[in-house]
Amino acid sequence: MSVFFSGVPTEPDIKKIMEKYPHTKMEPGQQIGYEEIGTLLGIDKKSSRFRTITNRWRKLMQSKFGIVIDTIPGEGFKVLTECEKVGLGSKKLVSAGNMAKKAYYVFSVTDVKQLDDQSRKEYDHSLKRTVATLQIQNLRPRAALPSM
Repeated sequence: MSVFFSGVPTEPDIKKIMEKYPHTKMEPGQQIGYEEIGTLLGIDKKSSRFRTITNRWRKLMQSKFGIVIDTIPGEGFKVLTECEKVGLGSKKLVSAGNMAKKAYYVFSVTDVKQLDDQSRKEYDHSLKRTVATLQIQNLRPRAALPSM
């Protein structure tokens, strides 16, 4: 049983979407407009609630059924083909590399002499993870880390 603190639960709305668009009928290339989902749920497609519900629905479709649903900016959602899944994965990998570079730059300007023991442990651990991510992606960080 999940704990409910505040707000309106999303599960009933996700259930509505899943009933209208069951995973067994989802086909690669299928598109669903933002307006269709907004009308189905009775909420504005520009609201944060709309984003919350549709993000949870998309995550559920991916984790439970292996169906990856991406967005078509300004239009709606699209069920990705296997080739499009590879493209999206590659795009996200580049994004992860860019974030790892940014993290590395932050670490490079950190004065480790001023860190307490707990922060130093976190720094060392995070730096190792960041460098590993950059190595995996064959990316070279531009900034040099301060000597330890």
